[in-house]
Amino acid sequence: MSKLRLLITIHFLITALATFCLKPIAEYSVLPEQYGLVYKEVAVITEDGYRIKCFLFPAQEAKKVTAEMYNNPHKYPYASYPPRKTVIVSSGDGGNMMNMLSYIHTFATNGFNVVSFDWRGFGESDSWETDENLLCYAEYIIDYEAVVNEINKQAEVDGIGVFGVSTGAYLSMAVAAKNKNVTSFAGRALMTNFEEVLLNLHKIRPERELTYPDNYPNNLLPINLSHNFTKPTLLIVGEDDDRTPVSMSQRIFDNIKGKKELWIVPDAGHGSEIAPEAIQSEKFWQKVITFFQENI
Repeated sequence: MSKLRLLITIHFLITALATFCLKPIAEYSVLPEQYGLVYKEVAVITEDGYRIKCFLFPAQEAKKVTAEMYNNPHKYPYASYPPRKTVIVSSGDGGNMMNMLSYIHTFATNGFNVVSFDWRGFGESDSWETDENLLCYAEYIIDYEAVVNEINKQAEVDGIGVFGVSTGAYLSMAVAAKNKNVTSFAGRALMTNFEEVLLNLHKIRPERELTYPDNYPNNLLPINLSHNFTKPTLLIVGEDDDRTPVSMSQRIFDNIKGKKELWIVPDAGHGSEIAPEAIQSEKFWQKVITFFQENI
């Protein structure tokens, strides 16, 4: 692992929230330009009128980060870039899209355009009253589709794959199933459905009164989607994941038709410092990058 990627990964692991539900944060704890990343903002408005904060990072060379660059960041000019395979990285249930900076940086410096965005109520997207005992909102699917459709119009984009972790994983799978502009899906720590994941969460945090949205489309839950899901799929899960255990990914994987791969990561858990990408970083990125190179 390069020094820069290690630095960003450490930042991600320190700032990652061990949430069991929604925990939006408005302020960005770090900016992409502090790590030398070039990007532009893409205007995204959902069908129900919400403005979604969205960044497009062109494929680019990694810059050497200096103290001056980090402490006095300035936004780099956005030039003209050739069409490239593009990965949309969706964040999870806590923080905002800058929690995904390690993923953004790695994709962008390995030949992909990368897109990041904030759900409504998160980061600098339009405000949305959020019940922090909910696992997610069905409206996040509307946000995600609006991002996919707008990104597909960008001249730099030549094919779209989606990537997500935990909450971002099942929302990515739902959008991959719904949207014809998405060619492939990679997800880490994928749940089967809300009822089953809540049983696990209640065992870990019995004091929390967690629930899920009653308007989330039943046909878009991963275990239900899996029977008719045909797009190339990569599933990654930690061997010791106690929230979205191996059995969940295995059942979904067994149902999926078409090209697919399941990697169970020894000694890894659900997230933070025991996440698969922390325990086996090099192999994790080799698999994910190769998957999208072959399937976007």
